[in-house]
Amino acid sequence: MLNFLIQGGIIQMAVLTICLAALIIARFKAKTLVKYIGIGSLVISVFLAMCALISASAAICELETASAPAIAWSGVETACIDVAYGLVIYFISLIFRAHFKSHK
Repeated sequence: MLNFLIQGGIIQMAVLTICLAALIIARFKAKTLVKYIGIGSLVISVFLAMCALISASAAICELETASAPAIAWSGVETACIDVAYGLVIYFISLIFRAHFKSHK
């Protein structure tokens, strides 16, 4: 698990972990915010993935060497990890919302 947090980018994964912590806090304190925190974490993860892909493509354009494919796949891997973590957070928010609806 720690390896994915490092591979996904320290700053990106820290932002998404803060979203996860906010989601867990909102589950007990402000139940109406659970939906928005889940959607927000998904949007943030897609935005961070696009930033990772843009930085990888910029690095490829600067190098133009044999290691360019490795850099490209490194950027794609980082982007996929960010989006996967955002999807997990969104899925957790859906579980919380379903739990709220079933206990009304």
